[in-house]
Parts: sequence; structure tokens; C-alpha cells
Amino acid sequence: MKLEELEERQSRLKDQLKFAQSPEFIEKEAREKLSMGRENETVLVLPENLEDLIGVSQTEQVKPLPNWKRWWKLFFGG
Repeated sequence: MKLEELEERQSRLKDQLKFAQSPEFIEKEAREKLSMGRENETVLVLPENLEDLIGVSQTEQVKPLPNWKRWWKLFFGG
């Protein structure tokens, strides 16, 4: 049983390694963690305290409507 678990773990690790070496993963990591972009692409890095700078608090943000209310507004207006 221990051998089967180790073989399964090894298989999962090989799959993770294969994914981590894919171009999609490398681009995603470069964009998200290194703030890099493609050639001729503008990268915006926003400050972490953006809400404080523009004067918006978490409580002021509008909560999205439930799905049924969005359908209601679509068909019946309002």
C-alpha cells in the first residue's frame, strides 16, 4: 500500500512539473508575480492602498444583485 501511494504521489508531482514548465504557466507567473508584460504592452502596477488614495471604502462598494433580480430587471425593467 505504501508503494502505491508513493507511485501516485510521484505521478502527481510529474504532472505538476510538466505544467510548471509550460509556456502558459511561465507567462502567468511572469505577469502576476514579476509584473512583466509582452513587448509593446503597458503594465500598470497599482498601489496596495488604492482604495485609501481614491477615498473608497469596502462598505461603499455596491454588492452585485442576485441572479434572479438581474433576470427580473431584464424582463420587467426597473
